[in-house]
Order: sequence, then structure tokens, then C-alpha cells
Amino acid sequence: MKIAVIGSGTFIGKNLTENLKNIRDGKNRTRPELEISEIYLDEIKDADAVILLPSDVSSEDSLHRNVLAEIQSGSTAVSKAIRVLYNDFEKFGTCIDKDPEFSKLPCDTFTYHIPMIVGKWQEPDLGVAYLCRAVANDEDISAVDKDEPLDILFIDDFVEEMLNALEGKPHGCEGVKDCMSQNKSSCCTCPGVMDTTVGEVIDLLESFNLMNTSLVVPEIPAGSFAYKLFSMYLSFLPQRKMSYPVKMNVDNRGIFSELVKTVNNGQVSINIARPGNVRGQHWHNTKWEIFIVVSGHGLIQQRQIGTDKVYNFEVRGEEMRAVIMLPGYTHNIINLEDDRDLVTVMFANEQFDPGHPDTFFEVVDENYK
Repeated sequence: MKIAVIGSGTFIGKNLTENLKNIRDGKNRTRPELEISEIYLDEIKDADAVILLPSDVSSEDSLHRNVLAEIQSGSTAVSKAIRVLYNDFEKFGTCIDKDPEFSKLPCDTFTYHIPMIVGKWQEPDLGVAYLCRAVANDEDISAVDKDEPLDILFIDDFVEEMLNALEGKPHGCEGVKDCMSQNKSSCCTCPGVMDTTVGEVIDLLESFNLMNTSLVVPEIPAGSFAYKLFSMYLSFLPQRKMSYPVKMNVDNRGIFSELVKTVNNGQVSINIARPGNVRGQHWHNTKWEIFIVVSGHGLIQQRQIGTDKVYNFEVRGEEMRAVIMLPGYTHNIINLEDDRDLVTVMFANEQFDPGHPDTFFEVVDENYK
């Protein structure tokens, strides 16, 4: 399929075009039914499908009119035309085809009525993009009206729907209120529109902005509003926040650092044990952990409290394997090397709480103290 993208100069056009390239070049293999051979930007040439993107929030670019006229003349090979219009009405869901002649073109037509799209690469002084940039740069946004309602469609959801339409599987207008299109079969909706407020967006962004200092990744369930907004926020991070120091707890035994924490799903840490060093020697009531040695040669030991049997797990960075530290088992990790550090990535199912550490010293094996 040869595809023409009209309005490619916007951030919407850039996102769509780059994702079409990924399919064309075989980098994205999730759409086996969609074969793309050519992508034309702002010209039709011999395209099989044309996607007309909005140029701004209020009107269609004159380029759209020229393209539509060319398709109408029958001088092109276009068999599918997809037109995207910003919704001009107060509430998303009211769909009126502003140009009924579009559905009369000599090809399959699909019209999308959408709210404002937001996402990566958006102009940083507009709407949600402005809020992302401002919070990421610690700017004062106290004057912003937090009660203002927002209808948001994230760019990646939009791109996925454009791919659906190219495959001939667009989401129809079922459930769209007061659809008055001349040809309802050509009236489409884009799933994923989310109702929110400026205040909710700001609250989430400010929680995201704490991550570099707290190490806590906010709750971002897959597919949620927070999940999508977090990705957008990260795309606006200034260089000074793209990297941050990690606290290193250092003593003669080695180094222990907390890397990432989550609200409800524990944390990830890294432990560096000096040659011949024994770390751990404690047990937990309910906390459990996973140790993965990524460099060096070591021995992990576990023993159930009140018993004598010791379970030994020899581990090497060259043959990585995960070892689960069981609740009620005292455990350690020993560097068996004489001249190399032992590096272990550790996952714990809960954040460390100094007030309730649930950590109790007890030697695992008298041969290793």
C-alpha cells in the first residue's frame, strides 16, 4: 500500500508518519495485514490511501481542499480517504459531517471527529503539553484554572486507530450521540478519549515530578490515564532531569543502593559485595525478595528458622538465575571471589520501612559469618 499523509508537518503528522515508517521498514511487525511500500508527505502522487490530518484547531488547511478536489476528479488511484476533524462542539460525542460531499468521493471514506490530541513532540506551549513542560521545569503554574474540564486523546491511541482504518477496521459511530452524517458508514470514532480536568492533570504531573528525589514510581496501571500522561510528561523532561544521582550506602563490606521504588509493588536495589564478603544474615516475617547475580561468582544460602538444613545456591553473572528469599528463612549472599566484586540486583515485594523493618539478624551457616 502507498500512503499519503496530508498535514505531516504537525506533531500529529510526525507521530503518524514515524509509525508508518516502522511498519514499512519491518521494525513494527504487529500489523501483518498492513503492507506499506511508500509514504508520501503532503502530496498524493500514486497513493492508494490518503490521510488528511487537521492543521490547527479551527479549520482545515487549503491543502486539504486541493487534495479532495484531486481525488474528486478521478485522476488519482486513491481507493481510501481518511479525514480527521477537530470536534467543534462543546461535548465530544456530537458528530456532524461538516462536508457531506466528502462521503461522495469515488473511494472509501472515513471521517473522524476528535478532541484535541496530546502527546510527545507536541508544541510545548499548548494545553497539556504546556503543563508537562512547566512542571518538568519547576515553573509556577498557580494561576492556571484547575477546574477547567478537558477531553484528551493521546497520540498513540490516535495512531493505532489510523492503522485500524488503513486495515479497513475503523471504529464506527455506534454510541456517538446525534450522528447526522450523510453516510453513517463513513463516520468513525477514536477509542481512548478521556474526560479529566486541568487540576487532575497537574496533580498527577506533580507526583511524577517527585520521582527523581523519592525514587518512587507513581501508580500507573497499564492503559490508564496516568500511564499515558506519565509517558507524555517524560518526553518533556529537561536534560538536567534525564539523569540523577543514586544514594550509595558504603561500608567495608561493599555498597547497597535503592534504585527504584513503587507505591504498592516493592522496590529494586543493587548490592555490591567486596571479595570474600558475606552480606545479609537476616530473615523476614512476610517480606520476600529475589536475588539475581549479574557479575561475579557467589553463594546464596537459606535456612528455615528453627531448623539446621541449609539450602545452597551457587550463582554466577555469566549464568544468571533468580533465587527467591523465602519468608521465615534467614538468608545471605557470599562473594566467593578473591579479586572481584559480586554485583546483585535485588527485588523486594515492599519498600523498606525503617519504622517496621521486618528484618532480624541470624547467621545462616556457622561456616560463613
